[in-house]
Amino acid sequence: FGFMNNASFMSPDGTQCTLYTPPAVEALTYMQSVYDDAGGYEAVQSFQAGFQTDALDPFILGKVAMKIDGNESMRQIAQYARDLDFGIAPPPRPAALAKDGPVTWSGGWALAVPSNSRNKQAAWDFIRFCSSDTAYHVQLESGRQTAEAEGRTYLPSMYPRPSVNKYALEKYVNANPDVPVKFQTAMQTYDRLLPAARFRPVTPVGQLLWNEQIRAMETALYHRMSPSEALQQSQAIVQRGLDSILKPAPGTPIHSWSGFYVAYAAILLTFAVIVAVRFFGRRTKIDGLRRKQWAGGLICVSPWLIGFIIFGGGPMLFSLIISFCDYDILNPPRFIGLANYREMILTDNLLPTAVWNTVYMVIGVPLGMGVSLGLAMLLNQKARGIAAWRTLFYLPAVVPMVVSSVLWIWILNPEGGLINLILEAFHIQGPRWLQSAQWSKPSLILMGLWTAGSGMIVWLAGLNGIPESLYEAASIDGAGKWRQFWNITLPQLTPYIFFNMLMGLIGTFQIFGQAFVMTGGGPENSTLFYVYHLFNYAFRYGRMGYASAMAWGLFIVVLGLTALQLKLSQKWVHYGDQA
Repeated sequence: FGFMNNASFMSPDGTQCTLYTPPAVEALTYMQSVYDDAGGYEAVQSFQAGFQTDALDPFILGKVAMKIDGNESMRQIAQYARDLDFGIAPPPRPAALAKDGPVTWSGGWALAVPSNSRNKQAAWDFIRFCSSDTAYHVQLESGRQTAEAEGRTYLPSMYPRPSVNKYALEKYVNANPDVPVKFQTAMQTYDRLLPAARFRPVTPVGQLLWNEQIRAMETALYHRMSPSEALQQSQAIVQRGLDSILKPAPGTPIHSWSGFYVAYAAILLTFAVIVAVRFFGRRTKIDGLRRKQWAGGLICVSPWLIGFIIFGGGPMLFSLIISFCDYDILNPPRFIGLANYREMILTDNLLPTAVWNTVYMVIGVPLGMGVSLGLAMLLNQKARGIAAWRTLFYLPAVVPMVVSSVLWIWILNPEGGLINLILEAFHIQGPRWLQSAQWSKPSLILMGLWTAGSGMIVWLAGLNGIPESLYEAASIDGAGKWRQFWNITLPQLTPYIFFNMLMGLIGTFQIFGQAFVMTGGGPENSTLFYVYHLFNYAFRYGRMGYASAMAWGLFIVVLGLTALQLKLSQKWVHYGDQA
């Protein structure tokens, strides 16, 4: 909509982000009014939550009458709904600009040569070939043969080269009697629109710009800010990221890593000497036995130890070093001191949101512990078929995270999901779950309770370790079930409570996969957890130095909480051999 209103999101020279301009504000204001007329952004998102792709696309099924889509949708229609009666038209522009002709949007990708490539000429020759008519013709013919082998009608992709599109349309569309006329007309329309297509700005902060466009849009459509305020805020964030690349902070490049290897070897040697002196230094009879025990232990642990030294310890030390550097993988790191940590504390606008979202999820730890303990106590009864029930409740814990996430997307679907259907049977209006900023985190906590079977196993081990004589003595003294639970079961389970709580907190602070698969960090950044925020900086924005600083910040927090819990556990955790 911004493109159709003559908005641009980056200045022609690529040095200034222009999200906050009158045409962009007008476009977002128009979008806000459209969504409001349709019942609000949250309602529309809930309606779209049940949409699927390919053969189940609601447009192909005839359940929606119109959609905004590109030329790739022609392949789906040709494959799954060849007889569908459809037509295409360019999106309408504002009345004042309609005389200038249509405007559309083209996606795509680009090839680039890093500045520090060892063989720039070979890379450039490869790019030139991939951009040639010959290479495009090879891609077109390969696509035709693949479609023919799969029994599909072949419709070519569109390319940013008029000569290639003309060749593709004449050879694979117009001259092919198997392609219906309506598809020929549609592809020709797409071809005529290509010169009017805008594209995403070519910029080193392209992903950050994209994310901030989405964030500004959602913030405005949810009415958390006005379109003007939302775009102004996002422009400032993108500009700060762009300035950090175009005007980098002064630093010292690191060209050699020989010192790193020497330091890592020295650390390993120091630990080896400490172990040798501590456990192999004395020659008494008792220490001789201890030496044999430790020798056997070291042999058993050596596979993990070697793996950690090679694949774990080295990368950890490396990440600590680059947390003090500006590092984008493609160029040598530049030592910038504490700049990453200062940015994390002072200028990262989304970090407080990510921290709050993560802390909120800690609510799921005691809930999960309570549910899993309840299951364990139910399944600790001596009854026929109890092993089968234990297996049944444990199964969700071994389902892959991605599979369970997709399953829960459907369970939590506000338009026909299982939970809302059950609530509807009791005349209760179910929430919009993952499409609601207020319910998205509770949705993930509810999903986490489904895997309570993993903690159930630990509780069962603890319950089976409680002497039956304690319950018999308490029963003789007149204690009921509740007093037995409170005075015997819980004190005896304190080591298991401590273990489950510790592991639950550590796991909660590392939550990432569910949000990545189910919500993409939304809506309104309500599921942008700390590790998700870290992931964005590392793998989407290419700022490995800053992401490493975030990782070490998380490590320090988790280490501090763990140490605190270990200290406090001395007052309330009771082990079996204690008096």
